[in-house]
Amino acid sequence: MKKNNGKPGLHVLVVSVMLLAGFFACIAFVPSATLAQTRRGIITIDAPGAVNTVVTAINDSGVITGFYYGGSGDSHGFVRSPDGTFVLFDSPLGGAPNPTSINNAGVITGFYGDGNFGAFGGSHGFVRTPDGTLTSFDAPIDPANPMPGTTPYSINSRGQIAGTYSVNCSDAQLAISPPVFPPCNNGFLRQPDGTITTFSAPNFQGGMLAARMNESGAIAGYFFDGQYEHGFLGAADGTFAILDPPPGSPGSRNTSIAGINSSGEIAGSFTRFTDTSNTPHNFVRSPHGAFTVFDPPGACPGSFHLAYALSDSGTVAGVYNDCIHDYSYTFVFLRFADGTFASFFPGLNSGYQVVAGINSSNAVVGTYKDGNGGLYGYLRPGNAGN
Repeated sequence: MKKNNGKPGLHVLVVSVMLLAGFFACIAFVPSATLAQTRRGIITIDAPGAVNTVVTAINDSGVITGFYYGGSGDSHGFVRSPDGTFVLFDSPLGGAPNPTSINNAGVITGFYGDGNFGAFGGSHGFVRTPDGTLTSFDAPIDPANPMPGTTPYSINSRGQIAGTYSVNCSDAQLAISPPVFPPCNNGFLRQPDGTITTFSAPNFQGGMLAARMNESGAIAGYFFDGQYEHGFLGAADGTFAILDPPPGSPGSRNTSIAGINSSGEIAGSFTRFTDTSNTPHNFVRSPHGAFTVFDPPGACPGSFHLAYALSDSGTVAGVYNDCIHDYSYTFVFLRFADGTFASFFPGLNSGYQVVAGINSSNAVVGTYKDGNGGLYGYLRPGNAGN
């Protein structure tokens, strides 16, 4: 039996998070038979000795990573093999590891805190190879703002790592309200030999998230310009493009990026510029720049529904509030490359679902909260078709 130990739930910068991002759905009665049917085939991920388990990523072989809290409040990382075997690990300096991405070779990247620099602590990046070797790294630190703030979000099969790091803010950036934490962010790209290059978006004003990278080294993310968030694409050749779907009137604002796949497709979410209710919509952008906008069928009008992950087969995974017979609950949706949809419910008696990743076989992983407040990971096995 799990108990809520009072620790924060999905403590991943969104993930992490999106990244990994967290949200609360409207808790309401839904017939148990309906939920059981939509949960069919779902596998619960529960690390050994865990009070709360958080899943953050899956690779094409079905290897899963994440972290968990033990009974005494301790936190550790884990790797779960397709046969259900767990390997547990810790980070340097005793900081709690937060894995964020795993490549097809089984190499994991993520970050950990060192307990310094105030309540939030400094964060450092790490790379963990399948043999258990763990290497710590930091992006360049500004002497005028020496707070370590390195947060990797994505690793590809080349071993390249993309992420975000803290930099010194200008007076104009510090004047933004509400302030962004870390105070100001830039993007970084780390090569397998440890070389790190940095980049920033045009007109960025205090916040930037280099969220996802594909196998060729193209990086997609979003940044804040002082008023709105905009998507961006940093191509492998160094060119930089701003992505705001869909082009033309009425335009969009507050774009977030869920993923970029090996074909160069990009998925994410946005709000229409003229929509005062801030209702999100989802999109897929083709490698040639064409946008397809969609909302999950059955989503409540004006409700929360966001894309969180994109597979190499072109499937988008996300969450939405379902409205059937006046009941509201949060479901996970899959939008396949042919435009069809499927949905499922990761955890019974739960109103809190997060999608962390999807692999090329459309296997989906994430985390849900049960009725007692405990966190569990989940796996929805996939296949090439749906």
